[in-house]
Amino acid sequence: NPTLNDTILGVSEDEANGFSIGFLVGSDADGETLVYRLDSAEYEGAFEITGEGEVRVLNTNLIDYESDVSHYLYVSVLDPDNRKASALLTVNISNANDNSPVFNDTTIVMYENESVGNSIAKLFASDADNSVLTFRIDYQEHANTFTLTNSGDLVLANASEVDYETDSTHLVMVYVTDGLATDSGLVTVML
Repeated sequence: NPTLNDTILGVSEDEANGFSIGFLVGSDADGETLVYRLDSAEYEGAFEITGEGEVRVLNTNLIDYESDVSHYLYVSVLDPDNRKASALLTVNISNANDNSPVFNDTTIVMYENESVGNSIAKLFASDADNSVLTFRIDYQEHANTFTLTNSGDLVLANASEVDYETDSTHLVMVYVTDGLATDSGLVTVML
């Protein structure tokens, strides 16, 4: 009779259709040629198994780390006499930077007499991949009034531009990146 052990393989969520993840390895005491097959899967159509035991990505759209970090497939191996051994194949999904950060427009209220160097607000963005995000100012209507740390702290840099009677709002266009993808939004600072 053939034998087949439970197997764990891994693949990144961004691999292309047809990508080879690895091979199932069964054995047969008689040394007969074995044929492998996929009996059932948690996500039908995500992976395929060739008769030779190669495990490949069939539909990359069904593989998403943010939805499920592991896929479970029930596989079997048959010898020429149709004797069968079954096993569980676990495919662990690794995260890829495949989602863009999201930064929403926001309004901040600050005091007119705020001190230079003070953090006015902590800006936040989200990223489904939990990537490290970096912030920067793309544009501000009053140049050099604010600075922005990489981690999103909006800091007053020049108090001479902050005067309620002259201009009660300051517009700052903020750009955020996860290293690959970007988003931007408008920060309205109201005095």
